[in-house]
Amino acid sequence: MTAKETMYKAINTYGVENQMIKTVEELSELSQALCKSLIRLNYTKEKISPEDDLKSVDNIFEEMADVEIMLEQCKIMFQCDKEVNKWKQKKIERLARRINEKRKAKNDE
Repeated sequence: MTAKETMYKAINTYGVENQMIKTVEELSELSQALCKSLIRLNYTKEKISPEDDLKSVDNIFEEMADVEIMLEQCKIMFQCDKEVNKWKQKKIERLARRINEKRKAKNDE
């Protein structure tokens, strides 16, 4: 079974509403993992063991994978792959413009 087939089966098995809720849960878990990492980097004065640091990073990777899977299911549920890709392209172009403007402003200083 392909990944896409598995995602379709998940949607059909659990339902659209449950998968939307699951998406929100996974987004929240990624947000929490990222916040924990920021807190460790910026506010923890105690030495963090490399093992604990690797666990934290690995948890971020795991949560990112969960979010990507759920976002793929959202694209299936909303039948919006093309629209999302168009928006991504617009957002990336806007980001590129902002970066260029910031660099130009910095060089003008």
